[in-house]
Amino acid sequence: MYAIKEKVRFLPALALFFLFPGCATTVPKEIVSMVTYYGEFPQLQKSPEQFKGEFVILGGRIIEVTNDPLFSSMIVLQFPLDANHKPRTNDPSEGRFLVKSESLLDPAVYGVGSFISVAGKVLGKEIRPIGGHSYVYPVISPEKIWKWDVEKESYPRFHFGIGVGTVF
Repeated sequence: MYAIKEKVRFLPALALFFLFPGCATTVPKEIVSMVTYYGEFPQLQKSPEQFKGEFVILGGRIIEVTNDPLFSSMIVLQFPLDANHKPRTNDPSEGRFLVKSESLLDPAVYGVGSFISVAGKVLGKEIRPIGGHSYVYPVISPEKIWKWDVEKESYPRFHFGIGVGTVF
């Protein structure tokens, strides 16, 4: 009888675990309400100087993190964002952007390959080489950075099976 009571005691916690598996952190409404640029990324990339001072939320995969005495920077391969402002990794990237901060961006925290979203102001542009080409990076001063555990989306996200399965 005691063993049954012990098992029953954990049922509510177990039920919550299975009931809310999709709950995830999202960008707070207070931050979203600060956004002043709602345009497409290619437009921002084409002429970042035109949008200097605008507040944006961008996201993508970190390509490089560097720390200098005066500032830290991250090069991010942009991906479109979903409704929760997380990078949609199945969609094609539309370019790159640069996150430039006076605070340390620790490469152990923001490692190459990590997915992030960043909310901040457009500072302008920086031109850096990629191979033999000059590339225009929109520069973002971060107000807040979120690191995500983004998995490749696969569809359908759920399915119903009917039939008999066997294992050999």
